[in-house]
Amino acid sequence: MSEGANLIQIFARAPVLGQTKRRLASELGEGAALHWYRVLLARTLATVRQLPDVTIEVWHPAEDDDYPLMELINGASVGLYPQASGDLGQKMFNALEVGLTRSERVLLIGADCPVWTTSLLRQAINGISSSSALFVPAADGGYVGVGVSGSVPHLFSDIDWGTDRVMQQTREKASEHVRFPKSHPCCRHQQQSAQRHGNEQTAAPLAYRAGCVPHLTQG
Repeated sequence: MSEGANLIQIFARAPVLGQTKRRLASELGEGAALHWYRVLLARTLATVRQLPDVTIEVWHPAEDDDYPLMELINGASVGLYPQASGDLGQKMFNALEVGLTRSERVLLIGADCPVWTTSLLRQAINGISSSSALFVPAADGGYVGVGVSGSVPHLFSDIDWGTDRVMQQTREKASEHVRFPKSHPCCRHQQQSAQRHGNEQTAAPLAYRAGCVPHLTQG
């Protein structure tokens, strides 16, 4: 099966002018948006690389030129793979399924979320078991990480991606099959960080305990 027990997948776009951080580009300009995207992606890679027992993969849209990513990755130890076709949910489901053919636990994160530290990544990985799917909510109503082991739950279809309803819709899809523990360390860290900046709207911490995940109905 496995190239390693723990796999972290990073979803990233090729760092090309006009193709990244479009909302930020509308405020700061495309050049500044590209600069900060490269900074965040490089930081994410550097953070993940500090974990000695983790295999790293970068997944990019199939239409992107992968050469700019190869330049930034600059390391033979990082796998580079094209995402599947379809919406974000289909892309994530496919990547996680493929990941589980190679590793026991898979954590999928975005390329440009500065909340991750080695400690939080380790806690997220350790929070994944064969009977649970782990989601780390974001302050904007989405989530910044999803971890699986054993099988991939069918929670990624019929979601309004890119809106503030993503986490709530995921919660509703899972509510008939999954009970919700009170918190997860990653989520607490993010919530405390948001509150320090005056944001009281951070999503409630979630770690979906999914003993019945294999029996979920496909959406």
